[in-house]
Amino acid sequence: DAALRKLVEEKKKMIKETDQYGWTPIHYAAYYGNYGMVNLLLEIDQSASNIANKDRKMTALHLAAGRGHARTVETILSLSPDCYELVDNKGWNFLHYAMVSFRVEQLTNLLENNPLARSLINEGDAMENTPLHVLAAVRPKEFHAVMIKKTQANYDAVNKRNVSVRHIFSYGYPKLKEEIQKLSKDFGRGQYSNGVICKSELEYIERQNDDTKDDYKDTRESHLVVAALIATVAFAAAFTIPGGYRSENGTAILRRNKAFQAFIVADSIAMVFSLSAVFTHFLMSLKIEATKDFDGALFGASLWLTLFSMGAMVIAFVTGTYAMLVPSLGLAIITCLIGLSFFLLVIWIMGL
Repeated sequence: DAALRKLVEEKKKMIKETDQYGWTPIHYAAYYGNYGMVNLLLEIDQSASNIANKDRKMTALHLAAGRGHARTVETILSLSPDCYELVDNKGWNFLHYAMVSFRVEQLTNLLENNPLARSLINEGDAMENTPLHVLAAVRPKEFHAVMIKKTQANYDAVNKRNVSVRHIFSYGYPKLKEEIQKLSKDFGRGQYSNGVICKSELEYIERQNDDTKDDYKDTRESHLVVAALIATVAFAAAFTIPGGYRSENGTAILRRNKAFQAFIVADSIAMVFSLSAVFTHFLMSLKIEATKDFDGALFGASLWLTLFSMGAMVIAFVTGTYAMLVPSLGLAIITCLIGLSFFLLVIWIMGL
């Protein structure tokens, strides 16, 4: 109101005065989301938004973004746009914080309507993690809901550990997620009475991530059953071979048949790939037990191993059937075509 404005104008020098933590009045106003006070302070002195605090080198814009105060962020950007590129002691700009603390609709609105925010989408921190790395690490389920065409986002950008945004989205990045979670654990410590970033939003994200882990667990169990079944069938097929054995020496009757030889090779491949998938699931269980975190890379590896073993099993079926039915060539060809239609069905299903 008018009285408050008059008081601030009379004490203009106090706008930039800091306390023992290096906080100015605008730091506190931004931290608690008082956009009216932020507006008043910046109307009187725009340069106040450039001051960083002592320990984290965070400006008012960083604090507002970290606490999820979208309207306060908009106020600062409109009245003092020069501060938008400033970074904290880890190299984070305000968009890094917004990716964690803003709700989906707030992020989408920010990126759609603010060119300054869009220009930071590919800017890396001290470890070359861009805001996209942060978004993919903490909220993969909402990643595509936030991204818009205007951003010119680089999904192949890599950090100093050579990890790309695309990799994090697909397989996760526990190390970065742990670093982000630490920012919510400063409650009641010094100036960060409510934490550096919005805890409620982090808790919501964590609940979503827990749901995702449960979904992965159910899927992993299904994949394990499929892989074990393929391994069992492949093992059994190796000892109940097409054409049978010679009674005098126990060798396969069709051992010189090219189709039979292809059957043996395909069956062996199916056996090895399916057992490798089973071993990968076993390794994944050990890792989850040790780290309490899901390993997306191992899950992806087991998925591809299972798919390849399925393909090899189909080829083994086709070649084995052909080896037995070659005297009835027409029936053999029809059976092979029916078996190979599996691959056409897979291509069609993946295109849905």
